[in-house]
Parts: sequence; C-alpha cells; structure tokens
Amino acid sequence: MTLFCVSLNRLESVSGKKYCDNFERPAYPAALFLYLHFQDMQKRLIRSGSISGLLCVTLGAFGAHYLKSKLEPAQLDIFETAVRYQFYHTLAILLVALLAGKYNDSKMRISGNFFIAGIVLFSGSLYAMTACYLFSDGPPAWIGPVTPLGGLCLIAGWLTMFLFTYQQKSN
Repeated sequence: MTLFCVSLNRLESVSGKKYCDNFERPAYPAALFLYLHFQDMQKRLIRSGSISGLLCVTLGAFGAHYLKSKLEPAQLDIFETAVRYQFYHTLAILLVALLAGKYNDSKMRISGNFFIAGIVLFSGSLYAMTACYLFSDGPPAWIGPVTPLGGLCLIAGWLTMFLFTYQQKSN
C-alpha cells in the first residue's frame, strides 16, 4: 500500500494530474494501470459523447435551415433519422460513462465503443446518402448495406450494457 501511494504521488507530481479526485485509490500496486486506464476511458467516453452531441445540434440545425429547401421530403427524412439516432446514442454514450463510474468496470468500454461505431456506421451512412442526393444523382450501391451494420452495432451496445450491468456488483 505504501509503495503504491508513493508511486501514485510521484506520478501525480510528474504529470500534474490528480488521479484520485473522484475515486478512492486502489488498494494494490498492480491496480494502478487499471485505475488510470479506467479514468481515461471514462473521460474518452464523455468527450466522445460531447463531440457527438455538438454534431447532433449542428447537423440538426443545418438540416432544418439549409437542407429543407434542397432535398425532397423522403430524402430529408433520411437525414432527420440519422440526426435522431445519433442524438439518442449520444445520450447512451454519456450514460455508459456514468455507469462506468458506478460499476468501475472497464468492460463498459465495449458498450461505449459499440455505440460509437454504430453512430459512425448507421448515422454516417445516412449522412453520406443525403450528401449523395444533394451533390449527385443518388448514393452508390455500397452505402445501403453499411446502415444495417451500424444498426447491429447500436443493438450490441445496448445488449452489452445490459449484460455488464446485470453481471457486475455495484461499488
């Protein structure tokens, strides 16, 4: 324990970061890496959710003000679906970050990564379809199959979040 505290204090003095603001220090020296990795993972999820939320608001405003006059209603519906699902799963990423704090389990990262991949694949492919309608005759054939893969990632994110919270005991 003393060796761990000395190591952590030395790391804090060198890096200038405080690693023990919100959580108790781990009891064993071997837990240092996992402890620091957990806090970084939680921050990454919060940052990813924040950036995704920023994009949701920006793209939603872009669609409401600019694309409304440029696209047909069915094409605009595709864009609105992309924004809506991105927004829902942005909230899910932030929820995973909060649950990771409660369960102190880096396995929650898997759920967050599924949500991020799902947003990129599902919403990203719908955004790409909309851009193709805007700048050309229509989307290429390969974009269509990407959307269901993104949907599967979103489903896997919800499933893994359920499974990890169901198996783990809270702190």
